[in-house]
Amino acid sequence: MAGGLSNIEVEREHHEMGPTGEEATLLREVLHAIRRIRHGQVQIHIQDGRVVQIDQTEKFRVTTR
Repeated sequence: MAGGLSNIEVEREHHEMGPTGEEATLLREVLHAIRRIRHGQVQIHIQDGRVVQIDQTEKFRVTTR
């Protein structure tokens, strides 16, 4: 590529930049879901390289005596 950046260089520059506004919003949503639960899981669903859904499943443990 004469005078231009290779795909690897473009990808490296993209990763070295901070998150975009949309990415920062998604990261906050994921962090909020993680902080909200004590036992469970957070799943991120991706379609065509974009986050389309965040699922949170919480488990409540019951102790019996």
